Amino acid sequence: MIKRTIEISRAGTARGQYGVHLAVRKRYARFRKALIKDGFNRLQYSVYARCCASRENAEVHEKRVEAAVPVDGQVRTMQVTDKQFERMQVFWGGMRQTTEQPPEQLTLF
Repeated sequence: MIKRTIEISRAGTARGQYGVHLAVRKRYARFRKALIKDGFNRLQYSVYARCCASRENAEVHEKRVEAAVPVDGQVRTMQVTDKQFERMQVFWGGMRQTTEQPPEQLTLF
C-alpha cells in the first residue's frame, strides 16, 4: 500500500508527496553535479572536499557553492589545512576500504 500525503507547494498548487520528493532529489542531484564540476570529491555521504592552493582560492569556491545551493538547502563549509586533513581518522564498521590520499599541494601537467 502506498501512502500519499497532499502538500500545498509555494506556488499554491496541490502536489502529491511523491512529486515533492522527486523535485527535492532533482535539486540535490543538480547541486551535487555542480560540486563535482567545480572539483569537489565525495568523502562520504553528503560530505565533499576540495583542495585549494590558498585561502583566497577557497573563498572563490565557497562563493560558487553558495550560488549553487538549492532554495530549500543548507550547506556548511569549513577550511582545514593539509596537516589537519592528514590527521583525520577513518573508522569502518564492516569491510575496510582504502582511504583517499591527501591531494598534492600543486600538480603540474
